[in-house]
Amino acid sequence: MVKVLPIMLREEFNDFLLLCKRDPEFPASYEAWMASHLAEEIKYRKSSVNVQNRTVHAPAFGAWCELSGVQPSYQLLSLFAENAET
Repeated sequence: MVKVLPIMLREEFNDFLLLCKRDPEFPASYEAWMASHLAEEIKYRKSSVNVQNRTVHAPAFGAWCELSGVQPSYQLLSLFAENAET
């Protein structure tokens, strides 16, 4: 089993924060997001799940949400990463 986790560039974090401004679950800082990401990655690896980090970019995520007619959110970021082209 492979679990794809989204990862973002530090310089794009504020763009993601603006996109997900209505999502109270979205971390308030890059550091908080990275801590959450690392905890999730460790959890899967301890369960012997192969983890693949996939870099996602704010413009592509925003466009995908708009085309899909959905409000950008922390949860959808993971779905986007799972379905994004490598």
